[in-house]
Amino acid sequence: MIRRKDEYAVERRPVGGGIGDIEFRHKFSVEETLGKCRICAELVIQPGQTIGEHAHINDVEIYYVVSGELVSVDEQKDETSFKQGDMMFTGGGAKHAVRNDSNEPVHMLAIVINN
Repeated sequence: MIRRKDEYAVERRPVGGGIGDIEFRHKFSVEETLGKCRICAELVIQPGQTIGEHAHINDVEIYYVVSGELVSVDEQKDETSFKQGDMMFTGGGAKHAVRNDSNEPVHMLAIVINN
């Protein structure tokens, strides 16, 4: 299946109690991934926006930064910067959050895979 960039469904909503409405550019729906992916979307995180802390108990999440730079905060409150080309994997009940401290929007691919 090929999805053209002008066919993405777009929604804006807060995530995990974070700050701001994150833009989701949905690449494929749950049904299109045969129930395997709860989310398969490009997220656009504007300056000052955050994805609040949330856990991945019955799923795993992969983040891939397409452009820009984010700060990741893990459940121990350790902060790590990650930028274009960097990836993050979260699962097994681990928690994480991210924030955009930069002056530019961040584009990130987020894939949440059901266990």
